[in-house]
Amino acid sequence: MSFGIASVIFLGIAFLMLLSALKNLFSRKLKVGRLWSNTLIFIVIVLLGVSSLYVMLFLKTFSLYTREDKIGSVYALKSGDSLLMAYKDYNRNRNYIFSLKGNEWMIEGYIMRWKLPLRFLGANSYYKVTGFSGRNIDTGKQGTVYSIAKVGKGWKLFMRNYKKIPFVEAVYGIAAFQYPDKDTFGIYINDTGFIIKK
Repeated sequence: MSFGIASVIFLGIAFLMLLSALKNLFSRKLKVGRLWSNTLIFIVIVLLGVSSLYVMLFLKTFSLYTREDKIGSVYALKSGDSLLMAYKDYNRNRNYIFSLKGNEWMIEGYIMRWKLPLRFLGANSYYKVTGFSGRNIDTGKQGTVYSIAKVGKGWKLFMRNYKKIPFVEAVYGIAAFQYPDKDTFGIYINDTGFIIKK
């Protein structure tokens, strides 16, 4: 934000200098010797303003692509051929305890991604966690599924017709999987999908 303010200040000063120079030029008060020095100072100030603007835009874009919001946490414990699972949903403030068959667990859901202008203005992707499933990576067999929320007609409608919805870039299913561990995993969402971190 400070780069944006600096950019506005520098470009404002440059604009005032330009107005003053034009006024003096038309009233014939501007001498040729001062014209060159004023032009050089004007160019430097404009370059400082434009540079500040580019730095601000770069930092804003970088923050968009690196932003991650923590939406929940998972604790998974291996017990024979099953996984004992505990999921805390931070948005709903609800806890879920369930078991899955398999040696890996997977969180599943949907995401609606906005077009760049809305994302640039700070609009977060809209998402929904639908459930968890287990899978056995060694045998390739799908395990059990634990549903947290129904997909609903709205998401089906969005997925089929997202091109007709203004400002929506894409709507699709998302999933991320992990092995159970003694540590608790944080579940994060970014602009493209789920991220699982210890």
